[in-house]
Amino acid sequence: MHRGRLLNAGFDIATSCGCAHGAPDGKPRLWTWNLANHGKARTDKLAALMRYCERYFATYRVDALFYERGLSLAAAMEIGMSDDTMALLRGAIGVVEACAARAGVPRIEAVGVQEARRHLLGPGRIPRGQGKAMVRERCRVLGWRTANDDESDAAAIWSMGVGIMSPMNSYKSLPIFATR
Repeated sequence: MHRGRLLNAGFDIATSCGCAHGAPDGKPRLWTWNLANHGKARTDKLAALMRYCERYFATYRVDALFYERGLSLAAAMEIGMSDDTMALLRGAIGVVEACAARAGVPRIEAVGVQEARRHLLGPGRIPRGQGKAMVRERCRVLGWRTANDDESDAAAIWSMGVGIMSPMNSYKSLPIFATR
């Protein structure tokens, strides 16, 4: 099990779960858990996520887990999300929260992905439909190697968690202070 410095984690929970973790004074390690590879049934995907989370929390002593807050029912209806997709996403959040709680993670907190993006990108308007691309570019500028948009959003969530848990290290996500 990992011991030592503070370890923050940020998860973008979806069928393709982007994950990030690291010490507040460093760069995040990024990876993806692809639940679509584990069958079509929602139960298969949730069981796979549970196995991933159990393994992860058994390996790393996480001090704080921040994850993407699920869409509101109104927002899900507005974009035409199916009942099955909503059930999967809500169930996935429950799996992550339960596994983290069982592992004794002291702080487990949902954050809005738009808030996390604004934290990473700075103040100002994010043009509609460009948030993911802008976050991915900021990650590239910071030297954070992301394989996909899910990892980029996880990095933004992780960075916001750093700002909450260790405000003195939050400036490191600003390009002017970033080191590669």
